[in-house]
Amino acid sequence: MKHNVIALVSGVSLTALFSACSEAPQAPTVGAPALGETGSCPVVVVNWRIPDNPRCTSPTIQGGVDKVKHGGIVRVLSGTYVEAVEIKNKSLTLKTVGKEPVILAPANQASGVIYVRAHGTTVQEPPPARIEVTIRGPLVIEPQTAGIGYGIRGLGLVDLTVDEVTVRDPLARGVISSNEVPGARGKLVLRNSDIAGAPEPSMVAVHVLRAVDAVIENNVIRRSDWSCIQVQEDANAVIIGNDLDECGVQGGIRVYNSPSTTEVDVVGNTIRNSSSSSDKRYGIFYVAKSGRIERNTIIDYVQPAVEYPRAAAVYVVTEAAVARFNDIAGNAHAGLRAWPDIDATCNWWGSPDGPSGDGPGSGDAVHGDAIVIPFATAPIAESEETTCSGAP
Repeated sequence: MKHNVIALVSGVSLTALFSACSEAPQAPTVGAPALGETGSCPVVVVNWRIPDNPRCTSPTIQGGVDKVKHGGIVRVLSGTYVEAVEIKNKSLTLKTVGKEPVILAPANQASGVIYVRAHGTTVQEPPPARIEVTIRGPLVIEPQTAGIGYGIRGLGLVDLTVDEVTVRDPLARGVISSNEVPGARGKLVLRNSDIAGAPEPSMVAVHVLRAVDAVIENNVIRRSDWSCIQVQEDANAVIIGNDLDECGVQGGIRVYNSPSTTEVDVVGNTIRNSSSSSDKRYGIFYVAKSGRIERNTIIDYVQPAVEYPRAAAVYVVTEAAVARFNDIAGNAHAGLRAWPDIDATCNWWGSPDGPSGDGPGSGDAVHGDAIVIPFATAPIAESEETTCSGAP
């Protein structure tokens, strides 16, 4: 009876779940890795309170992952699970169930906490096979010891969705996604999550690199040594609606070393420096082929005491990006440094007479080759305005 009461938190009785497990094991769907790692249960209930058994339940998340069939669902009941988890060569949805969050708190796992990996990442493995994995919380990743490499990592041809997950330090990286399979691209969707580098800063809170297409949306990201969000090496991304604070010396959002095919949109983000730290060089550092830098708010980010000659709220090196409708104000050194010519019209520079430096007014300075007229004469990032009229 106790077990049934616990399972009903999910809205599905254990009887219903077990009946699904009585089916004969089914072969993986077309394209699934046939490596004996697929399991037979369409749905597995994970509950740390009950012992392991042959049916579709498990006291550990890893046990649930091992038992579930390709494309199945692992339902994790509220509680603390002292383990790390590897999802290898299998599509699945890992979903928490209950009013309280699931806490994943490994005691000693040097590499990471949740590792999602597809075949084809080493030369010894069979050809690449794409997997689709969704991790949906509320889930809290909170390692008990220092030295953990990452909270969640996707590697290879992985379509990884992470929703409503909190990642806390000590971690070198909160979420990282990378792919080196030639001629194919992985995917990352990170939404509604809280990536916080406390008590010690993480190196990079969210890291996307190589052949990955990412959507990073509506997250709260705090404290990093290097940058809060970093996109590099042939990764495309849409970075939208995030709240960033206490990011590292290299920026709230850092896009760099990207080849000529890369496109990155940075839209509607708020980038803050609430402690007025003097080591923040950039709010946005952007080196990519093309994209939009629009509707972002970067106020009082770069402080006067920063000792770096190229410091700027926004630093852009590209021929095809636009930087418009942003609120950039109260930044020392420069609001914008840009090369070559880019469209930087309709930004609010903190003064109704426009930007200083190479601009005509007294607001945040602009240096380089940017078209800044017309400019906004009042804050514009959170408005619906699509035109402006500010001019000398």
